[in-house]
Amino acid sequence: LCRQAGFSPLVGFEGEEVETLRGLVTAGLGVSLVPAPPDTTAPSPGSDLPIRYLRVTDVKAVRDIGVAWLASRTLPPAPRRFLDHVLSESGAAERVPAGRA
Repeated sequence: LCRQAGFSPLVGFEGEEVETLRGLVTAGLGVSLVPAPPDTTAPSPGSDLPIRYLRVTDVKAVRDIGVAWLASRTLPPAPRRFLDHVLSESGAAERVPAGRA
């Protein structure tokens, strides 16, 4: 996203946990790309300092996600339908080893 905007950031830390990133922002250690909460000026947990959120628009932001389940157990009907839907829509059904879905 930064390259699309025309700059290369000086990255000091990369994180996965949104709360960790919010904590670093609250500590004044920089900025971060995070999923925005509904309240765009929500205080960071454990702080009364509001974090300002801006929606990123006009860019294609992509995040890889996955689905996890216990292959050794039979899923109840609703989670099974959800898993089947995710696998069929993503094209992942062809990549799941037989007996694992």
